[in-house]
This record gives sequence, C-alpha cells and structure tokens, in this order.
Amino acid sequence: MSGPLLTGYRHGICVAGPHEPHPPVLILGTEAVLAAAPAPPLQLIHACMSAGFSAVVPGSWGDELIAARAIDRVCSTDGPVVQCSCPLVSRRLAAHGDALAPMVFASVAPPVATALYVRALYAPAVVEITFAGACPAGADPAIDARVSCAELLETLRERGIDVRTAPTEFDSVLPPDRRRLHSEDGGTPAGRGLDRRAPA
Repeated sequence: MSGPLLTGYRHGICVAGPHEPHPPVLILGTEAVLAAAPAPPLQLIHACMSAGFSAVVPGSWGDELIAARAIDRVCSTDGPVVQCSCPLVSRRLAAHGDALAPMVFASVAPPVATALYVRALYAPAVVEITFAGACPAGADPAIDARVSCAELLETLRERGIDVRTAPTEFDSVLPPDRRRLHSEDGGTPAGRGLDRRAPA
C-alpha cells in the first residue's frame, strides 16, 4: 500500500489515513493455524496475504488483552476470581449468576478483543475484519465475516495458493507480533504473568 496518506506501521499492520481504502484484515484463530499444519504460521500468513488480505493478525492478540485485564483483577482482590471470556461458558454461568457475580471477571471473547483492537489501530479509517476459526464469538458484530478453518484453506486452494510453498520468513512485510507475555490460549493468564504482577 502506498500513497500520500500512508502513515506507517503499527504492530506489524499497515496503517493508512482516514480516506485511504483498506483491503480486509484477517484474524487467525489458533485452530486455523493448527489446521494448516505442518505448514508453520508464517507460511499461512503469507498465503492469506496472497489471497488479498492487507494484514493477517493472530488471535493471540485478544488473549493478551484479556489476560492482562484478568491479572489486574486478580491482583486487586483477595478472593477467588472466575474468568469468563467464552459466550458458551457465560450462558452456563448465568444459571448461577447471583452466587458467582462477586467473583466473576467477564470479558469479550479473544476474537472480539482482537477485532476491537484492530479497529482502534486503523481508526478513523474503516476496515473489514474476517475471523478464521471455530469460536462462536466470530458471529459478534465487531467482526464482519467468519469462515471455518476448512473454508479458509479451501479458498486458498481454489485460488491456486499452496500454503506449503509460501515463504517461511518475512522480507518486505513487517510481521505481526505473535509473542505471548501474559496469556495462554483463550485469554487465561499465564503463570509467569501472574508472578510478574503479584502484589508486593
């Protein structure tokens, strides 16, 4: 992407001015990465960008956002904390809402957190977001379209894109940060994150 309104890169995705059109952004759920195995994530990202996505970001971004907030909650209370960032679990917990309410830390699901974060990075420009994965939160209004892992891989095959022959490293594109500092899959705080944020 080029042009006078281009403002640069943030977190490995190209960010443009408010009037420059954006091709769609793809959020890759963990299960989508696993479905492409034995091809590594970098090859899948390259393949998806060859299919027309302007940026491909990992769903772990949402995990990190949620885990950081959960750690804040754990460190600010003496009692137990029940984390709930899954819409299916949320419906189950609702049956015991009154008893559990004081200890529940509720948040949006990781794909939704990732989508909201991506929209904030691109703001004020409008971006179309697709989620590839099985999480039911892919139907959230923050996400424009959802595809299953099988549908994503089939679309790549139909377009003649072979994930296994895609580049295995980034050259002309900044890679999206895939490190985990606070989280495990699903936004659960990692033990090392809790250790670092533990009260003195």
